Amino acid sequence: MNGEFPREFKDRDDFFKRWFNYTRGTEVPTFFYRWSAIAGLGAWLGQDVHLKFGDSKIFPNMYVILMGEPGTKKSTAIKRMKKLLAQTGYNKFSAEKTSKEKFLLDLGGVDDPDSSGDDFLDAGLFDEDETREVFIAADEFNDFFGNNILEFVSMLGVLWDFEGTYENKIKNGQSISIPNPNVSILGGTTATTFNSTFPNEIIGQGFFSRTLAVFAPPTGKKITWPYSPTEDEQREIKTYLLNIKTNHSGAITLTTAATALVDKIYQNWENVADVRFASYANRRHVHLLKLILIVTCARMGKQVEAEDVIYANTILHHTEQFMPQAYGEFGESKNSALTHKIIQILENSKEPLTVLELWSKMQSDFDKMEPFTQLIRSE
Repeated sequence: MNGEFPREFKDRDDFFKRWFNYTRGTEVPTFFYRWSAIAGLGAWLGQDVHLKFGDSKIFPNMYVILMGEPGTKKSTAIKRMKKLLAQTGYNKFSAEKTSKEKFLLDLGGVDDPDSSGDDFLDAGLFDEDETREVFIAADEFNDFFGNNILEFVSMLGVLWDFEGTYENKIKNGQSISIPNPNVSILGGTTATTFNSTFPNEIIGQGFFSRTLAVFAPPTGKKITWPYSPTEDEQREIKTYLLNIKTNHSGAITLTTAATALVDKIYQNWENVADVRFASYANRRHVHLLKLILIVTCARMGKQVEAEDVIYANTILHHTEQFMPQAYGEFGESKNSALTHKIIQILENSKEPLTVLELWSKMQSDFDKMEPFTQLIRSE
């Protein structure tokens, strides 16, 4: 569980190969470095590139939370990606801590809404193709939210794949309009902190299904003096990042083989074996397409090849196997699995079922009928 993949992926001449060389010689799990690079590239590309998806567009922005026990070096992975982007010219980071209202004001380019009404008026005047981008790079993700966490994360869920002009009331009935918002997230936390910070209701909201929880255990390494990249290595990776930005624009197309492979994956993928991720199944296809877009651009590709699809799906599949472990006990309930099974039976039945008929299908899961009927009543 170290983020390593088959050798053909290691030999890819892309940004990740350079990033792993740049970040070598530290105690950070490779998997955390990998996903820091993925989220960082998604923010770096912004809305410069996209995949056509019906009458919509899929952009490479992603919501990624690195999750592991204290001392897993989550902060190091996040801060190094953030520092590299800043040194290369990226300046669209969010505040370290903010409220939902201030976040929207910053995204909308409004400095001081109390000074006059002009800012709000001007915020509604923009070109049709104008975009507003922000990268939430928070190594203590729970500290990012100032207040109204449930409302805040609900809004972030909406912004994940929003197209057009986003409008929201900010203060005293005043509204702000944000053209083509593009939000990326790279956060870090522990399962315990996540559980104590976020209400369980978040599971039923869009934010949960749009967020990838990336788990890795500590590497066990003890490196007294972490490796410091040389000036040539710093120059090389910055130049490569700049080339990714300048050499990619507009729609990225897929080869015939890549198109067929994406369809095969979509038709045959099975959901994560955890009832908490039932809603994730509805977003998995888009997660994969975003990741395909990123890994293609990471190798300077102008068209998605079958190899890019395999590479992206391998990363995502590997991540999914540990998502339940990442969240720990968050959102779990004693009877959540049984409740989910009951709901599935009812949804798959062509006719309404009586309690006795339902019991006949569930009795192998209970020692006796009384706990079953209590569960039915509670639901």
